[in-house]
Parts: sequence; C-alpha cells; structure tokens
Amino acid sequence: MNKTASCIKLIQILYGIDDYVNTKTLAELLDTNPRNIREYFKELESVGYVIDSSKGLYGGYRILKSDMLPQVSLSKEETDCLNNLVNNLDEDYTDKALLISIIGKFLSSNNQVVTPLRMIDRFKSNMELDDIKYRYDILKEAIEEQYKIQISYLNFNDKESTHIIYPYKLFIYNGCYFVLAYNEIKDDYLFYKLDRISAISNLKNRFSKDNDFSLNDYLDEFGIKKNDEYYYVKIELTGLNKVIKNHTYGKNQKITIIDNNKAILEVELQNKSSILAFILAFGNNAKVLEPDWLIEDVKEMLFKALERYE
Repeated sequence: MNKTASCIKLIQILYGIDDYVNTKTLAELLDTNPRNIREYFKELESVGYVIDSSKGLYGGYRILKSDMLPQVSLSKEETDCLNNLVNNLDEDYTDKALLISIIGKFLSSNNQVVTPLRMIDRFKSNMELDDIKYRYDILKEAIEEQYKIQISYLNFNDKESTHIIYPYKLFIYNGCYFVLAYNEIKDDYLFYKLDRISAISNLKNRFSKDNDFSLNDYLDEFGIKKNDEYYYVKIELTGLNKVIKNHTYGKNQKITIIDNNKAILEVELQNKSSILAFILAFGNNAKVLEPDWLIEDVKEMLFKALERYE
C-alpha cells in the first residue's frame, strides 16, 4: 500500500472511532511500521487535517471531525461548472492558486462517505464480525444506490418484526454499528443496531430521499439525538487528571482541577442507564456529587453487587 492509500485508510479508521487510538494499533490495522504512522500524520496535517494527540496509558491519536472536509452533494452539472471556472481563470488573478486549492477541497468531498467497518472496542458484540460486515455491506450499497431494504429486527425483548427501510447513514455509537433509516410503515426515521438485525435483503427498488431530511436533526458529535433527555452530572474523580482532560464525554463539559490528584467533572449526558454504566466504569476513582437520583442509583447497584459475594 503506497503512502497516499495509507493516509486515506488512516482517515477512515480515525473517522470511525471517537476515542484515542495508539500508534501500535494503527500500525497493525495498516500493516505497517509504527514509525510510518507519524509520517502519515505529517502528510495529513500538511493538507489541513487536525490531528489531536494524547500521551499516557490511555493516549494515542484521533482526528478532529469538526475540521474534516465538508461532505456535499453536487450534480455532474454543478461539478463541471466548478471545473470550468478553474480552467478559465485569468492567469493574472491574484488569488488563483488559493481559489484552486479551495475548489479542489470542495470537489474532493463530493462523494458520499460511509463510515468504514472498524470494530475496535472493549465490549464485543454477540454477533460475529463477519455477520455484522455482511449486513454492513448490504446497507452500504443501499445507501450509495438508494435501494430499499427489508429487515427482520429484534427489539430488546427479542420480539422479531419485519420492516421496509430506506437507509441513510451508517455510524458507530458506543462501539456498536447502527443505521439511521426511514421506516416505510411507521413513517418515521429510526435507528437500527446491526447486531439486532436477524435477516436482511436488498429489494433493489429505489427510493427518493426526502429533501427536508437533515442528518443534524438525528446525530451530533455526542452521538444519537432523541435518545432520551440530557442530564447534568457532577463527579469528583481521583487519580485521573491526565486522562479526563484529554477526553470529551458529553455536552457543556467543564473540568475543574482541585489538586494534582483530584478533579471535578461537570457534563451533560444522555440515557440514565448509560450514565450509570459510565460512572461505574471509573470504579472507586469516582464519587457522584449531583444529581441525587444518580447517587442513589449508584448506591443501589453497588449494594446489589456486594450481595452477590455474601
């Protein structure tokens, strides 16, 4: 794989992961020497990508998605128009080189990007990766060609139902793959977890995208919108100062360093069960200060866990 291809693949890997990834892991994924990873980052930074790095046990690299090249959708006529503009620029135009660079970046983002299949997570799905990839590939083609898909889907009570969906976006959330799709029967946009799809088939019938659809109404940099309300959480963390200041956990995050060993994390998070799991993942390094319901939930969970050992 040449350097250009490796850089593109590196972008795809980092775009599909929200957390830091270390050099060794990236080198294994790209089948290259760890020293080359740093060279790839230099290449990416030279053309405008912003690479964030963090040192330490939980450190590594990540790409700032807010600085990714914009994704647009241009018709062939619109693309040809921009190309003609570049080709017919007056040689004496002062900012010709800069304008060509800007238009080049704009055109390069024209092709639709679907998050590549990269399962790097501590909590593995019960479904085999090959089975998830099979579903992913069918959905990826359907998104690109605007094909309708029929799925059999298991809800959280393992009750199976059949749906015809129009897939719009594949993405990772909390280490699992989801597809955002319009449900023909329910007349609504819904999220489907790939490892809950028990059967899938491409109907090869095309659908037309809703002109009023906006991805920002359903996804943001913190994950799935309309996934329960946001809750203000205040936590005292011990021995994690270096770790927490390099991570963004949710909305309106504020970190106050008390001393070399203690900090206060204030953040807005979604979904009560996910918040509880988030707190417990810190073990005895975390003490919830607010809200009261979360303090009681943590206590109850710890008491139940203790009872199992008595």
